[in-house]
Amino acid sequence: MIALHNCCETHKVILGGNMMEKRMKELAAIIQEAKDAYYNDGESIMSDKEYDALEAELHALQQKYGTSDSELGLTVGAKVSGNRKRVTHEKPALSLDKTKDVNELLAWLGQNVGVLSWKMDGLTIVVSYQNGRMVQAVTRGNGIIGEDVTDNAVNFVGLPAEIPYKGKLIVRAEAIMTYQEFNRILDNMGEDEEHYKTPRNLAAGTVRRINGEDKRTIEAIVFQCVEMEGMPKYVTQQLKQLAAWGFKVVEHRLVTPVGLENAVREMEEKVADNAFPSDGLVLTYNDSVYADSLGSTGKFPRGSMAFKWQDEEFETTLEDVEWQASRSGLINPVAVFQPVEIDGTNVSRASLFNVSYMENLKLGKGDTVTVYKANMIIPQIAKNLTQSGPIPVPETCPVCGSATTVHVSERSGREVKTLHCPNAACPAKQLGRFQRFVCRDAMNIVGLSDETLKKFIDKGWLSRLSDLYRLHEHQAEMEAMEGFGKKSTDNLLKSIENSKHVEPWRFLYAMSIPNVGRDVSKKIMRFCGGTMNGFIEKLKFGEDVFRGAEDVGEVIVASVYEWKQNHHFMEDFADLVALMEFTQTENISDVLAGKTVVITGTLETFKNRDEFIAFVEANGGKVAGSVSKKTSYLVNNDVFSDSSKNKKAKELGVPIVSEVEFKNLVLGN
Repeated sequence: MIALHNCCETHKVILGGNMMEKRMKELAAIIQEAKDAYYNDGESIMSDKEYDALEAELHALQQKYGTSDSELGLTVGAKVSGNRKRVTHEKPALSLDKTKDVNELLAWLGQNVGVLSWKMDGLTIVVSYQNGRMVQAVTRGNGIIGEDVTDNAVNFVGLPAEIPYKGKLIVRAEAIMTYQEFNRILDNMGEDEEHYKTPRNLAAGTVRRINGEDKRTIEAIVFQCVEMEGMPKYVTQQLKQLAAWGFKVVEHRLVTPVGLENAVREMEEKVADNAFPSDGLVLTYNDSVYADSLGSTGKFPRGSMAFKWQDEEFETTLEDVEWQASRSGLINPVAVFQPVEIDGTNVSRASLFNVSYMENLKLGKGDTVTVYKANMIIPQIAKNLTQSGPIPVPETCPVCGSATTVHVSERSGREVKTLHCPNAACPAKQLGRFQRFVCRDAMNIVGLSDETLKKFIDKGWLSRLSDLYRLHEHQAEMEAMEGFGKKSTDNLLKSIENSKHVEPWRFLYAMSIPNVGRDVSKKIMRFCGGTMNGFIEKLKFGEDVFRGAEDVGEVIVASVYEWKQNHHFMEDFADLVALMEFTQTENISDVLAGKTVVITGTLETFKNRDEFIAFVEANGGKVAGSVSKKTSYLVNNDVFSDSSKNKKAKELGVPIVSEVEFKNLVLGN
């Protein structure tokens, strides 16, 4: 009996072990897929909460059964993908162990002094310098091998191409995109371009892309010095030295066990005001010699610990899923639920990103869901507790009623479905075209807000752009509308009339040609001799006619050609051209031809930056946002300032001049 009992117990252990092994492999596969998507594509295929829960479950099973990551096929970061050159890191770029409990953070710090900084949500890069010059920048990849992105890194803000230090230097930085830059790029994206959910998605794609044509600003914020000859002992000293050499370093503060909890709370209160995404904090021992002596666990370095915000979940009831059509033709699902108060604000809506994301949640009307603010900012659904769905995907566009199409793409080996409206005349797309047309950088028509445009479209007054110049036919009815009256109507009609006097590049920008933003419009018009007649003449030729324009490549050429093939757009374009009186920028010269100018600091002789940019472009030059080896002049009225741009200009030998000096150079005074 005893033998039989022992045999049964052994069988149970083996059976349980086999089941747990299967579960571990299942968890590892899901986690690895999420890592690959996150680090390679910048995509989140699940919420942070889901990922953390899966990782915690796997970690507990590994501890119990003694199974290593390598046995399960898990890498530290992502499996390296893409077409770029692979590079092995000199020192492994490990991920950090993490907690959401301040008490655990206190226990980890012990009686030591720490450095608390932002855990930035971007793409980690490792940058090497030799003899004072940047020689290589590599993505974190799987922690052991990354991709060479040096060609893009030389243009990152906050990452100097040259430094005064001539020894070997290796730093780690987070390549991030600010919310402002993210929104700017999204506003200019065409219908056929891949749209991104978060700044991190777009930053990851930008850092790793090859031969990008459009200008995207990436900031590189250094958070760690990996190697430096004669490296200072303390992390604060290291970061101070790097800042003196022109690096942008992460905001940080010294903390002791006594002040740690308050410091965490203060930074938590600041996170909503950050210009960039942050998903927590990092605590590091200030004594780097002590931290290095602790080594690592194989997965995590023992000298640092990540703290992630405690996302409090709230239960609510899903009322509906709304579908929002954008001017690009993309139709996005939005969850609408009974309002809940989170961090002092009432929340009743959360983006579901795309069809696949929504379907995976198995959402149905009336379901009980939990919601939270991801990184304390973005409302998201954490879990669907009842899963009565899925809610059907609409077969018609919610705006125009046209049949919708589902586009299927593959990202990191998984299928992603997005919903689109193919109707070129869809009012949602029309609204976007009208928004672009009337904006300040285009026709500069004052008095046409988004709500006003929607009202005019709904009344049938606007379907083509040229209809704007026939709004006077509805003057009486307009004056009777709520919020208008005679004065407002007169002012609007006057602004529309004044808009007929326009520079050719502004008019081209107003056409909403996909991928043709403000800067590209200027370059195309410059290529056409600065006249609309020149542009129209070139339109008569084949698809490749605009390839000779500066920074205009295959994507932009194809966009212009596709626009030209649309007879509705061409009819509207011809009607508009007939109404315009195209103006020429005064004092055009080629004094700055081939030169790039950067401006920083306050302005004294120019009214604003737009006027400065117009002056440079009128004389054949172009304005960039950051100093690089291609910069011809840095204009700064404080030529002796210690700003990062001044420092970088001095390192690269770029002349630093005041506004007056710059004007004299251009005008020959």
